[in-house]
Amino acid sequence: MRRGIGGLQWIELLSGLAACLVGLLALGYALFAPLASYTSGSDTCTSDGVCTRGPDVHGRISLAQSGLSSEARFFLSVLVVCLIVVAISAVAHSLSGKPDWRAWLWVSTIIILIFVVLGALSIGPFIAPAGLLALVAACFSLGARPTTPARL
Repeated sequence: MRRGIGGLQWIELLSGLAACLVGLLALGYALFAPLASYTSGSDTCTSDGVCTRGPDVHGRISLAQSGLSSEARFFLSVLVVCLIVVAISAVAHSLSGKPDWRAWLWVSTIIILIFVVLGALSIGPFIAPAGLLALVAACFSLGARPTTPARL
């Protein structure tokens, strides 16, 4: 007879899933919300060399609209993969208890926390809640033991 998973496993499972969801939503907000503002204007010059300043145009632009370098796209992709790995490994470890899943959970959590620290002045504050939830899942994986191991 198979019993359900215990309280620690539920915390690990839900924290891992929440870390992925919160992280992906935060990245979406940081990339696509109009968080930056800009001002542009133009000068009009006549043939005799007299230039007049045109009206300034003000607006808001998202990070994705301003253009991302290939390096930024690469690192954001690594972050997305790590968020997904946290969710998968937290669920798999909470159900099976296999140490391989715990290792994946810890490695991806550490990488996410590195992103939070290195991005402290840019996207770090947006993904910090996801990093903390991933850390909660990883910490609870140390004490979580399934009552009946499932095959994964």
